[in-house]
Amino acid sequence: MPLLRLLDDRSSDRWQLSVQALLFDKDGTLANSEAFLKRLVLARYGAIAKRVLTLSPDLLLSWGYRQEQVDPAGLMAIGSRQENLIAAASAIAVQGFSWPQALSLATEAFSEGDAACEPKAVQTPLLSGIRELLQLARSLGLKIAVISADSEAQIQAFLDCYQLGDWVDLIWGCDRQPSKPDPDAVLTVCRQLNIDPKAAVLIGDADSDMQMAAGAGVAAIAAAWGWSQAPKFEAIAPIVNQVEDLVLIPD
Repeated sequence: MPLLRLLDDRSSDRWQLSVQALLFDKDGTLANSEAFLKRLVLARYGAIAKRVLTLSPDLLLSWGYRQEQVDPAGLMAIGSRQENLIAAASAIAVQGFSWPQALSLATEAFSEGDAACEPKAVQTPLLSGIRELLQLARSLGLKIAVISADSEAQIQAFLDCYQLGDWVDLIWGCDRQPSKPDPDAVLTVCRQLNIDPKAAVLIGDADSDMQMAAGAGVAAIAAAWGWSQAPKFEAIAPIVNQVEDLVLIPD
């Protein structure tokens, strides 16, 4: 099996792993999504504010948007669309609306805000070094999967936009069950790829990715390369600051 090493790992017990598969998060790991997420936050908030004049700006904080920045560890960055919608509906409900009314208003506003920001794929460009990494991994016979809190339609649109589809064996979005961040999602992907979880590595930009991998018994790498301000990781995993520091060595 090919060996995955970290170029800047100077520790005495250098991190390395014989791998059969690379499992990637999408936004913030493969895709530069920061600018798009800023637009999406403001579009959704504006659409809700038109419908709920008393809307509190605290909703922006609950989404992880503060000081005109999207928090890499916040709900907008790592949560699914449905999770963000529920947060919005909760903010609407405290303004005196019933829960069915709040859900309906949030759903309408999200549809409007999302439509104003489409298409997503062309606005979330491939991060530097990713194409080369995927191409090398494929040439060495590794299997590749994308596990994301985004929908499978959006994952596929991203792969199509940047002509990556031929290199990716499997996509696993929020519309599948079990879904991210359930560790069983990782184990299910490994089964479908027909590989031992101990021979896979999950690469993601959030602590929830690291925790998901740990729960599945899968090695993980914390990707710090996808944001203008690097995410802060609390989970125990090697942190890599640039894609080029991931080195694949043929067996």
